[in-house]
Amino acid sequence: MCQFCIRKRLIPLLSIFLLLGLAVNAQDPQFSQFYAAPLYLNPAMAGNTYDGRATLNYRNQWVGLPANFETYMVGYDQYIPSKNIALGGTIRQDRSTVNGSQSFTNTSVEVIGSYLLSISNNLKVNFGLQLGFMQSSLAFNNLLFSDQIGTGGTIGGPTAETLLNDNAFAPDISAGMLVYGRGFWGGLALHHINSPNVSFMGGKQHYPMKFSLMGGYVIPLEYANRRQTVKSYTGKSISPVVLFMQQGQATQLSLGAYANLSPLLIGIWYRGLPLIKQNDAQAINHDAIIAMIGVKVQRLKFGYSMDWTLTRLPQQGAISHEISLGYDLNIYKDYRKKKKKKAQLLPCSTPWVN
Repeated sequence: MCQFCIRKRLIPLLSIFLLLGLAVNAQDPQFSQFYAAPLYLNPAMAGNTYDGRATLNYRNQWVGLPANFETYMVGYDQYIPSKNIALGGTIRQDRSTVNGSQSFTNTSVEVIGSYLLSISNNLKVNFGLQLGFMQSSLAFNNLLFSDQIGTGGTIGGPTAETLLNDNAFAPDISAGMLVYGRGFWGGLALHHINSPNVSFMGGKQHYPMKFSLMGGYVIPLEYANRRQTVKSYTGKSISPVVLFMQQGQATQLSLGAYANLSPLLIGIWYRGLPLIKQNDAQAINHDAIIAMIGVKVQRLKFGYSMDWTLTRLPQQGAISHEISLGYDLNIYKDYRKKKKKKAQLLPCSTPWVN
């Protein structure tokens, strides 16, 4: 699922973040509009606009169910053309609520650096490194444990469960690589390389490393007639995309396409991996169908998407909403006009860049 494959049955009277389950099954949240959160998807995407970029992402998952997840993230990256490097960072917070009461938050602060290597005029490689920390907080008094449920379903009284602390702090290291040329790109990312320890019990419960593979290709829709391009098709394209992720024992595949119909951007894709069974050997590993619509007004981009779940969760309550904002700065607009500074900058073809 988009709370990256946390496949738990929802029990309204019990928090799904029970202590042992939380530590063992911790997974990253996943944005459906993954290319609208480039720094989160792959640190090697820092600087791929060749200028400054600010992003804002919000996801509200399972809005009609007792257990609900929200993710907020802001990011900024800045390319420095004279050095072929980019610097950036993100701040993200994940919140979970059960029956309206907040039960768990996870806050991550990351700084990112990337380096652009030119193999040729038509092939570039970007390397990214991400360093930061994560802090997890558990609202212990808002959780409900089995020993607080009496006969007949009555609820009350103290619990015998105890915590060493209700906050866990850990450093976090991630890295990535992105290869791109004229009309194509492909990359990989490794998040939580150091497997941060996020235990509330004083032991060692490590956050599992996440491995991601991504790629896509741009199919222009321009139509040429007698060597003249029809104006109405200029700049329009379709981009098939793929994203595969594995974290711990959980795997996820997203397949779909973006249609760039400037100023509109439309996307639809399927998330799931039906050939691989997970948890329930009899269940098909479907997750969701996602539809997105976006618009670009000058340097401002806005996107909205909705997930329709394909799992056993109640369809009427398991809808997820997501909003993204991006703003491209124009700090280096005159850089390539300066003598002796004419950089051979190959446009990166990933959605939301151009």
